[in-house]
Amino acid sequence: MAKSKITQLRDFPSVEELLQNKKITALIRLLPRPIVANIVKDSIAQAKLDFKQNKEVTTNSIIKRISTVSNNVKRKEITKVINATGIVVHTNLGRAPLSDELFDEIRKTTVGFGNVEFDLLSGKRGKRGEACEAYLSELSQSESATVVNNCAAALFLIINSLSNKKQVIISRSELVQIGGGFRIPDILKKAGAKLVEIGSTNITTLQDYEDAITDKTGIILKVHQSNFVQKGFVEQVTLKELVTLGKKHAIPVVNDLGSGVFVPTKKILGYAEPTVQMSVRDGADITCFSGDKLLGGSQAGLIVGKNDLVTKIKKNPLFRAMRADKIVFAI
Repeated sequence: MAKSKITQLRDFPSVEELLQNKKITALIRLLPRPIVANIVKDSIAQAKLDFKQNKEVTTNSIIKRISTVSNNVKRKEITKVINATGIVVHTNLGRAPLSDELFDEIRKTTVGFGNVEFDLLSGKRGKRGEACEAYLSELSQSESATVVNNCAAALFLIINSLSNKKQVIISRSELVQIGGGFRIPDILKKAGAKLVEIGSTNITTLQDYEDAITDKTGIILKVHQSNFVQKGFVEQVTLKELVTLGKKHAIPVVNDLGSGVFVPTKKILGYAEPTVQMSVRDGADITCFSGDKLLGGSQAGLIVGKNDLVTKIKKNPLFRAMRADKIVFAI
């Protein structure tokens, strides 16, 4: 091993010398060796820069830097934490916590091979998530249903399938931003649609929607303000009113419920969240929402609605890129 105090460049230990050090060897038991090796290389390079700036550098200081960086890298791995934020379903903490009992149950079907896309009755290739889609359709009281990897993907796929190169009408008060900086206008743009925002921040009327409709209108989009509340001098158009307007002009109405919920929340939360069944009963052509969060499952985007529109969405080439895996269907 090189001298403890480094007085010239030739005193710097080699990468292999450091990897043989007992303290570094212990780190390799926590992280893959190639990862630690890269940290060692970077630490040596940084130490040489410090040395050239006349800063004191020792072998021990290099080892300490390697240990600090390695431990920081290790802490980025997913591990259990205690949620003391006061937010029960916390996006940054994995949202809905999954129980041991749930994992014991899905282990039966996810370990080893499974009929993910195989029809056991015919012995031929089947359709992914066929049973799950049927259950979801029944639960939501809709004609049809499907599943993708998250709700943002669901909305993107819906817009790209139903309103690509067309206009999407939406109230200004519903141009929300969801976690991670994703904004509804950005999703619309990337999905190939043109945003037509109507009304004002606090007031949007049915006439605003009527006036915005043209022969280039693809869909009318309603987005639930799930992460904020407007109070005071406000006015919004109900889903039922939008559905009536949509039928008048033969334009599909899409309702993004965000978190999504199937049970009445008045007694539980003290206020009433719109349920998926309400959205379907009120006539939304397509409703999308999350499979986790309030529903307590794995991350997924759930799409329910009219059979012809859901079929069109599933035929989109992007559907495969956003599809859910066997673990999501098992949960």
